[in-house]
Amino acid sequence: MTPLTRTASVLSLFTVLACSTTPVQTTDQWGNPKFNMTFEDPEEGQRHRRASGHISLVSSLSMLSGRFVGTGPENDLTIELERFRDPKMGRVSLLLTVSGRYGGNDVRRSGLVRLAGSDAAPRLAYYPDFEPGASTKVSVWDRPSGRHCGVVLKPRGEGFSTETSCESVMPGEWALGIGADGIRLKDVRSGETLRFTKVTG
Repeated sequence: MTPLTRTASVLSLFTVLACSTTPVQTTDQWGNPKFNMTFEDPEEGQRHRRASGHISLVSSLSMLSGRFVGTGPENDLTIELERFRDPKMGRVSLLLTVSGRYGGNDVRRSGLVRLAGSDAAPRLAYYPDFEPGASTKVSVWDRPSGRHCGVVLKPRGEGFSTETSCESVMPGEWALGIGADGIRLKDVRSGETLRFTKVTG
């Protein structure tokens, strides 16, 4: 786990704990001090959720950025996620490129992956038909046309996970796991699992 990922995970945990309750000192019937936990006001809660969402966004971006190589039998694929400059605040765009061989077949695909902050769970959107050359057109950049799939990345342990069923983008139902060491894609129906290890250095 990289120092940035470890720091983001720890900060996210402390933010969630700090946001949920606030200690308030009172006294019991004999005048002795005691502490109760009371829910904070909504405005303070929103500030904490925004901070937690930003930390989760940074953490998920750190885990998803870079180069990943396939592991396991017949998985000679490579995934590259390269960050694009996105004009909108609170959102990050990555160009996805998948290349190599899987099951004896040549594979070459590209698309757009977008991350956006949303409370403690960032949203991920995948656009398989995105054309990198169209990124100079603002309207296309903000609203890519064609198929797309959107999911919420739920914090799990030191990473994120989600399940999705976007038949128009990826046939079947898939479980996605993202961690500091790599990416895991599992077909929920067949159990087929694709693992990718992050290349460091």
